[in-house]
Amino acid sequence: MHPSHLIVFLICAMAWILPITAQAAEENLVPTKVTADRLTYSQEGNRAVFEGKVHVVRQDMELWADRIEIDLRPNGDGKSGASGPDMAFATTEGASRINRIIALGNVRMRRGQSEGKCRKATYLADKSMIILEGDPVLKEGENTLQGKEIRIYINENRSEVIGNTKRPVEMIFVTPEKGAEKKK
Repeated sequence: MHPSHLIVFLICAMAWILPITAQAAEENLVPTKVTADRLTYSQEGNRAVFEGKVHVVRQDMELWADRIEIDLRPNGDGKSGASGPDMAFATTEGASRINRIIALGNVRMRRGQSEGKCRKATYLADKSMIILEGDPVLKEGENTLQGKEIRIYINENRSEVIGNTKRPVEMIFVTPEKGAEKKK
């Protein structure tokens, strides 16, 4: 795989997990299934927390984590917009009000041949940014990218991998041998 293909994979690797914009939510309504041992929702705190064997399925994409926290922006009145237990975050309107989503503990993701893992993944809606922390690794086939932190800037179609002396940036990609002929 050409290195630029891995970069494209990096940019797209996590975008499928999260509702990115209200417009996308309204135009392309796609069911997202979340299973967990427990869900706690606080209307006053504008927060939903899924705990215990959390599994998210959205079309051909999956995410697993020990815990997922969803923080909502308050409406103009300071409330989440839901009355009672009807879960504002689970509506199209609620998806557009997502402020931040944090997946914690044994975070794994998969889409087709692409997969990734880390200890913490954070989606920041106002910056359209995903941050992978805690030994993040992204793989596509035999190609691998890792570092101390991986930042994906969704709207800018760019990414940044940050390393340090303990965990330098490492990219392994497989290319055809120079001069090798393809067998028919």
